[in-house]
Amino acid sequence: MLEREGQFRNPSGCAISGVIDRSGKRMSGQCMIDSIATMHDRSNGLGGGEIAGNFCGTGMHGGQIVLRTDTLPPLMPAQVKAEKIEVEKDGEISSIIEEYCKEYGIDSKAVCNHTFYRLTPDTDNPYQRMYTNN
Repeated sequence: MLEREGQFRNPSGCAISGVIDRSGKRMSGQCMIDSIATMHDRSNGLGGGEIAGNFCGTGMHGGQIVLRTDTLPPLMPAQVKAEKIEVEKDGEISSIIEEYCKEYGIDSKAVCNHTFYRLTPDTDNPYQRMYTNN
């Protein structure tokens, strides 16, 4: 008999979520956040939990991730650096927040009062042998 997900432990159990707005309009991403947050019981035991839960930033080799959170995720990889952002002093982040809030009719001052962190790859401690032999 074929066992279903949840009836056995699959350590590579994963979930995929995607959203497309066929109208081409911008969207806040809240539906994506909601779809991931419901994935609490995966057979690998990790679940979706918080939007920036276990292994946030894992495999990051470039770019940045900006999190609005009071505390960093508990299992941050050693290959990722986290820096607290002073929004009022960071022109790039503050302009993105302003644009986002204007688009969705949100009070930007209230959003900027939250704590933000910028995640970037730690170039002094890169991933080893994750994708290539190095």
